[in-house]
Parts: sequence; structure tokens; C-alpha cells
Amino acid sequence: MRKLTRSKCPLILVQKKGEWDSFVELKRLTNPKFTGKFYGHDDIRAALKSDALGKCMYCESNVSHIAFANVEHIRPKKNYPELAHQWNNLGYSCPRCNTNKGT
Repeated sequence: MRKLTRSKCPLILVQKKGEWDSFVELKRLTNPKFTGKFYGHDDIRAALKSDALGKCMYCESNVSHIAFANVEHIRPKKNYPELAHQWNNLGYSCPRCNTNKGT
């Protein structure tokens, strides 16, 4: 995995994190597997792409040359739902690596 130098947390994540976490927590009462998809917001994806220089955090390929990028959770959101919207738990990856790595 490549080392990532992070920029400041995107403003949308600072502003919405509490709201998104509360929504996910509420939904998980009736559906324990619910994780939401807020972490994939365009501003978050753009910041991760910039920080990663457009490269997958695992294979270091230029993601836009092979596919649409995934916003990846370093610690799986399924096991760590409280980290789903934590800036330092998010990464930029190609779909192949994101799928093959499992949890």
C-alpha cells in the first residue's frame, strides 16, 4: 500500500460528518448491514484523488486510465461503522484492488 500524504479534511466532511453518522446509526437499528454512501461525495472523492495523485493506494496504477475510482475504507465500514466517515480511514483505489482485497 502506498503512503498517502493527506490534505486537510474536505469541508463537506467536516460539516456533514455528524449528520451522516447519526443517519447511518439510526438506519442500522433496523438494518444492521446499512452503511450509507455519503463517503463517496464528489468533494471527498476529488480530495482523495488529489492526495493520491490519481493513483490506486494498492497497485499504484493511474485509476482514471483503467476505471472509475472507488472510495475505499482502510478499516472496513462493516466492522467499524464509526469510522465510515473518518477522513484518515478513506482512500482512493481502483475497483479491482478494492474488490480483491476483501475485508
